[in-house]
Amino acid sequence: MMDIRIPVSTLRPPPRFGCFLWWPVPGQSWIHEDDLFVAEHLIPGKRIFSCAGDADGWNLYQYGRLSFRARPSMWTELDEPAFSLGEFVEVQSRMGKNRPLIAMVREVFWDRSRRRAQFQLSIAGRRLVRLYSADELILTSRIGTHPDHARRLGELRAGGYLAELSPDAENLVGPELVLAPEAS
Repeated sequence: MMDIRIPVSTLRPPPRFGCFLWWPVPGQSWIHEDDLFVAEHLIPGKRIFSCAGDADGWNLYQYGRLSFRARPSMWTELDEPAFSLGEFVEVQSRMGKNRPLIAMVREVFWDRSRRRAQFQLSIAGRRLVRLYSADELILTSRIGTHPDHARRLGELRAGGYLAELSPDAENLVGPELVLAPEAS
């Protein structure tokens, strides 16, 4: 029998997901001093973060390319959203209710009243006003990571799905988050 040992330090628990619906505690001591600027612009709010565990008493919270370290505090844990920032999704027609299109997930929000994630999409860097639920969207290949993405982009453009997408879409690697007030 072969003895296989994996160092404990290489094992990581799966990320957890959740949001900070309000500023957790008075003051700022619960946020790492180097990450204060980012944290103040992202929370409180409805954004759904991933939490990648802790190191030295600090949890690492991530939202797309942005991250900050904070002590565990007033975190509302949620199920993993169906889609992540930067993924390309297709809006389903749903018998003509929605305009079918392909867009990038720009923001992921928690809807407290419906108790589910909602997704704000963007096309060519422009945010769509409407928020979509997971059941209205289908995941497409991530443009730029799929080995056959150039051919697929041509097909989508020819079919009119990407008419509004910028010609440099092949170079996209994920969302560029603008620190601005959230959509209501």
